[in-house]
Amino acid sequence: MTARGPSEALPSPRAHLAATLRLVDTLATQAGGWSAWPGGQIVREVLDRPLHLPASVRPDMNGLKYDSYITQGPSGPAWGVTFNDRWQGRAIWPVLDALARDLPGDYDVDRVQRLRRAVPGTSVNVALGFDTPGRPPRLKVYLQEADWRQGVLTVGAFAGLSPDLRGGCVLPGVLAPERALGVLTVVLRPDGSSGLKAYVGGQSARAVAEVLRGGCPEVDALAAGMAAACPSSPAWHYLTIRLEEGQEPRYALNRIWEHVRVGFGGPTALEEAWSEVGALFEVAGRGASFDALRSLRSELGALRLVPTAAAYEAGGTSADVYLAAWPA
Repeated sequence: MTARGPSEALPSPRAHLAATLRLVDTLATQAGGWSAWPGGQIVREVLDRPLHLPASVRPDMNGLKYDSYITQGPSGPAWGVTFNDRWQGRAIWPVLDALARDLPGDYDVDRVQRLRRAVPGTSVNVALGFDTPGRPPRLKVYLQEADWRQGVLTVGAFAGLSPDLRGGCVLPGVLAPERALGVLTVVLRPDGSSGLKAYVGGQSARAVAEVLRGGCPEVDALAAGMAAACPSSPAWHYLTIRLEEGQEPRYALNRIWEHVRVGFGGPTALEEAWSEVGALFEVAGRGASFDALRSLRSELGALRLVPTAAAYEAGGTSADVYLAAWPA
């Protein structure tokens, strides 16, 4: 366990954005360049708006607004970038509407808006997922708890939503109706189809696996692998339940790092987090991909790259890492 202690002050929001743009430009270059990804330049232009951010904020108002992710799994590599409503509030919705309008695809943002009205008081996170060169990105909108353990609605309340809002999706019947869901995510694909993801939070990988009451050996195995690879604490975990109408759920285990403590609490905490990411990639059989992450960190040595989350899924054959960037 890494001890808590004083941390450095985070760089300004605009410095965070500048570092993020350097990171995503590098990821795009490694993946064939922005031109290989329809809509990629539109996403970059939406991000590159420093004047929409405060020049400085009080330390207690500072935090994570952007991160990127890298996935390695059976379907090959994928990557993406995310931003949340910090310092924007409701102004994030016109940005989301513009993305849906300008990206080369058919994204049903109206469905997200309807769900948002049924699940008020949530924080909003937007992710663009670049999965296949030559195809527009997936647009993912996370309606998430502002603080861990707060929840956005219960399993029972989710079941009470109209089939239209749920997209015909049904949670596993083994989940207790009073169980809180920490995040609801609408996944919008460029062909107009969509899916949902529901997240159940807890203090450990095994704790969130237990919500299925031993009914899914795959999830138990994912929890064991995550716990073995990433044993440090404190940390928050989510069981991700991927839902599609008429299909069986698919599962992932997610671990969340405290980005301030890990990234700005001293080099020991940061290197420990990266070591855990490496161990998770090894458990998933993706050790060579972690070597590429080491090279990325070396290439971007002027940046402080901080793991913010990781996922373990696809029956233990896929791993991903979310990483945020600030000036070193």
